[in-house]
Amino acid sequence: MGSVATSRPFMRLGPPSWWYLVGAGLWTVGLLLAYIVGYTVHTDRMDAAAGYARGDARAAELKVETAGTYVIWMETKVGDPLPRVLRNPLPRLGEVRLTNASGRTVRVRPSTASDYRITMDGATRTGRAVGEARLAPGTYRARVGERGATAIAMGQEPEGKTRVGMVALGGVLALAGVAAWIVTGVLRRAGANRLARSIQAARTGR
Repeated sequence: MGSVATSRPFMRLGPPSWWYLVGAGLWTVGLLLAYIVGYTVHTDRMDAAAGYARGDARAAELKVETAGTYVIWMETKVGDPLPRVLRNPLPRLGEVRLTNASGRTVRVRPSTASDYRITMDGATRTGRAVGEARLAPGTYRARVGERGATAIAMGQEPEGKTRVGMVALGGVLALAGVAAWIVTGVLRRAGANRLARSIQAARTGR
């Protein structure tokens, strides 16, 4: 026993235990970052929705001042039956006819814009995209063939690519924290097993 202790006074068990704290820190920071940025994106979307041009249940008119991509949404009250087109996954395209001030038809393409929820006139509505188009400055009118909407809305979806990237970064940090926990645990367990085998070998004289 004495000779073994002299020849091997210390055996490393793996990464230091403070790596558990590193993992916990990464996980916490990642989740907080994802939550804060995600909440900000949600708030921006609700604020933008409040300013959309709205019409009746079948049509809406929009005056475009800045060229860009504009989305056509069908708004329905929460709890009301959904029109069939709104049950389709994104990208989604409804029976939308979009015309400019001279009556010329503008091409509408499928939209991947996110849904939004807003409270208006004492009722909560959900807006779901049914098409989008690249528009130059001017006045446009959209008419939707499907029935069942509370109102048709038109406007630009808030730019959120940078913030979406931050949400993804938060997810990566959280996963890195979990990985640090797992790897640290596995390596320290392997080190403990090596130590146990070394002690057993010393006791048996092998």
